[in-house]
Amino acid sequence: MELSSAISTAGAVVTVGDPKAKTVENTVELEFPQIVRVKQLQGVLRSANPKTPFEDVEVKLLLMDGADVKAAQFTGSSGKFTFIDTKPGLYALDIHAKQPTARRGWEAEGRIAVQVSPDAQTSFDTLDLTIAMTSCGINWAQCSPPAPIRLTSREMRVTDTEGAVVGSADVVVVDSTGQQVAHGTTDYLGIVALPIELRGWHKMSVVREGFTPLEQVLDFAAPDRGAQPLIVILNVFGTCSKASLENHATQK
Repeated sequence: MELSSAISTAGAVVTVGDPKAKTVENTVELEFPQIVRVKQLQGVLRSANPKTPFEDVEVKLLLMDGADVKAAQFTGSSGKFTFIDTKPGLYALDIHAKQPTARRGWEAEGRIAVQVSPDAQTSFDTLDLTIAMTSCGINWAQCSPPAPIRLTSREMRVTDTEGAVVGSADVVVVDSTGQQVAHGTTDYLGIVALPIELRGWHKMSVVREGFTPLEQVLDFAAPDRGAQPLIVILNVFGTCSKASLENHATQK
């Protein structure tokens, strides 16, 4: 196989230590490119920014050796795709999304390395990829659904992983039917107040450009004005965000 025919996907090149040193004392293990593992090649592709949704996505399934297109699909606005009877192995999903509201040249476009491993315990059942276009190319995150949180506070504070305030984050709460029941934006302190009348099970999403969106199921109990606020920690895009009731929650 010639190198010129190989598929190129998103990844990183890292240099550690002094390249002129005669000995190497530390060992760093890297995985290149970034690979998502799945049991079957189907799932959903979502825009990381609700203001620039996917109108349609063309998904091509490529072999990593640079061979011709194995299969191709158009997902429509749902972003759902399925490649049936895909044998275990390493593939690339070549993605081009139509986003009429995206800035010129910033529609999501690029390749994602996918390992189909039906028997691996670390593989996701299906793909649920949140996708964004960055100055370094396409980026994505596959996050397992977090455990539901029972909430008595109606205040929420949003920070980054270093504890710095994240202002202008959009917060949307929907009920079990998907109907929006609350919307807010964090202030200069990273704080937003949710409606005091909320009760029962709802899903909240927190979105800020440059960070991985968070979807969190909340069980709203009777409000307690003395309760600690919900802490949302947004991580840089590509790494999952989280929510916690702990004052000093840290991102793992």
